[in-house]
Amino acid sequence: MYVPNNLTNPLTVSLTSTNPAVASAAPSVVIPSGINYVYWTINGIAPGSARITASATGWSPTAVSVVTTTPGLSVSGGGTL
Repeated sequence: MYVPNNLTNPLTVSLTSTNPAVASAAPSVVIPSGINYVYWTINGIAPGSARITASATGWSPTAVSVVTTTPGLSVSGGGTL
């Protein structure tokens, strides 16, 4: 996630899931001072949908919708070289 400008102080961002049985994230992440972004991971747990909300004091919250599916495998072939 990112903010428009580099931060002068670290910013703690809380993360919450509407359906933690489907998708979860760490309870919070910190955007360090001197930069304006941080990478974070969403963990897909079971098929379904959830919404992950990010919020921080003094900032408007934002959210991302997540859809998780059962892993699949595709095989194609039959052509000649």
